[in-house]
Amino acid sequence: RYKLFQPSAMITPAGTARVHLLNLSTGGALVHAEQAPAPGSLLRLQCGDEQRVARVAWANGRRFGAAFSLPLSEAAVQALVRGPAPQTS
Repeated sequence: RYKLFQPSAMITPAGTARVHLLNLSTGGALVHAEQAPAPGSLLRLQCGDEQRVARVAWANGRRFGAAFSLPLSEAAVQALVRGPAPQTS
């Protein structure tokens, strides 16, 4: 798992909510949300340019662990950890 603080989005049947990815691996993420979904819930997480279906493994306060149904590639994880390329003028 790689630590990061990446703004993202969580899509649930109730709608879309802003979240932050606190750590990330190919298999899942630690997520901070205004309100964590219940364990067992299915949702979609925006991971850079990709969305991943995930199941909430656990929730504690505003944090929850999400396990991806299909893993992210190591290249996608590395791209998110590195962040956007610097702008050149």
